[in-house]
Amino acid sequence: MKENEQTLASEIYKDLKTELKVKNWLIGFLIVALIGLNLYHNWLWAQFDTITVDAGGGYSNYVTGDNTGGVHNGTNNSAPEEGRQG
Repeated sequence: MKENEQTLASEIYKDLKTELKVKNWLIGFLIVALIGLNLYHNWLWAQFDTITVDAGGGYSNYVTGDNTGGVHNGTNNSAPEEGRQG
């Protein structure tokens, strides 16, 4: 038997080891990419303002602050403010 000749089982085993290395590298890369995409997505959504609305009554209005953002769908259903009304 020559030195370069391998049995069929040895060739198949060598090919399987190579294939597993590639698949493991690909899986690791996809996991890292998924984590990076998740972090980027969370950071991107954190750039938006968070607005709390009072949705008790059908329409949604701002609970705190003024309605200068162009979103005012109806009458104010939140608790009346105390103090001087002007």
